[in-house]
Amino acid sequence: MKLNINLHFHAAEDPHHSLRYSIADATAYAARVGVHALALTFHNSFTSAESYQADAQSHGVTLISGIEIDMKEDAASRRRNHIIVLNCNKDVENVQTFDDL
Repeated sequence: MKLNINLHFHAAEDPHHSLRYSIADATAYAARVGVHALALTFHNSFTSAESYQADAQSHGVTLISGIEIDMKEDAASRRRNHIIVLNCNKDVENVQTFDDL
């Protein structure tokens, strides 16, 4: 069985984006176009999929909790990178460097 999954997804609920579509809108659309799962990866803000899972599952879509972290390579570095962390909990918001992972 082939699965279509979006592992980097933002919606209007992301406080760091000004998007017009909600998680509910996106899960309904995902179902229409054959996407089986979406990973919620808001910028520096953990979002639990649990709050939205029932609605998503009514469309046949699974949500994955996650975050997109803007972090430094190490404590001394000025260079910043984005990293996606999936299937995590709110504690991930404390991650600032790769060493913290």
